[in-house]
Amino acid sequence: MVRAERQVVLDMLFSAFEKHQYYNIKDLVDITRQPVTYLKEIMREIGTYNSKGTHKSTWELKPEYRHYHSAEEEERESA
Repeated sequence: MVRAERQVVLDMLFSAFEKHQYYNIKDLVDITRQPVTYLKEIMREIGTYNSKGTHKSTWELKPEYRHYHSAEEEERESA
């Protein structure tokens, strides 16, 4: 696999995280077609790894990178 430009990979990741909140590294590799080490390097900056709990062994975006709204926020925006 060849590394794509960082911004291209970020765009692919943000697009994927708009569809689902949690992904394991294997799925992210399939989506982005990037080497695991490069992907983990990027995910450490923009994401959080869940090592326990119901979403064990998955990545999610850090709160400052999340673009989905809670139902309460959407109600305030539409009012």
